[in-house]
Amino acid sequence: MAKQILLTATILLLHIAAATSEGRIDAACRKAPDARFCASLLQPHASEFSDASGVGTGMAAVNATLGRVDELRKFMVEEAVREQSTPEELDTLSRCLGNVGNGEGALEVALQTLNDSRGAEQDEASRMIGGAAAELSACAESLKKHAHDDVIRKAFDLTEDSVKACFVARAILT
Repeated sequence: MAKQILLTATILLLHIAAATSEGRIDAACRKAPDARFCASLLQPHASEFSDASGVGTGMAAVNATLGRVDELRKFMVEEAVREQSTPEELDTLSRCLGNVGNGEGALEVALQTLNDSRGAEQDEASRMIGGAAAELSACAESLKKHAHDDVIRKAFDLTEDSVKACFVARAILT
C-alpha cells in the first residue's frame, strides 16, 4: 500500500513538473514569430527551464538553437559534402560550413555570456544570436541556388530551421 501511494505521488509530481514546463514553453513562445515552431524547438529542452524568469528560458532557447545548428553541421559534414560531385556544389557547401561554424561559435559565446552574467547581458547575447542568424542566412542563400539536389535541399531546410531557431531565441531574450 505504501509503495502504491509513493508511486502515485511520484507520478503526480512528474505531471506537475511537466505542466509547469509546458506553461513556461507556452509563455515563452508567445513572444516568438512562429509559436508552433518555437514549442517544437523548446520541448526537448523543457527540463532546462529552471526558473520562471526569462534567463532560464532564454538559455534553454539558445541551447535548443545550438542543437539545431549542431544537427545541421553534422548533416553537412557526414552526408551533404560526401554526396556532392560537382566542384561548384562542394565549394558552396564548404563556404556554408564556414558560416555554420561562425554561427555556432556566436551561439556558444551568447550562451556563455548569459551563463556568466546570470542574464544581465541579454542585449549582448541577443546581438550575438543575431550575428549567428546572419551567418546561417548567408549559408541558406547560397544553398538555395543548388536546392534542386535532394541532399542540398535537406541542408537548406535544416539551415532555414536553424535561422528560425535563432529568431526564436532572440525573441525570448527580448
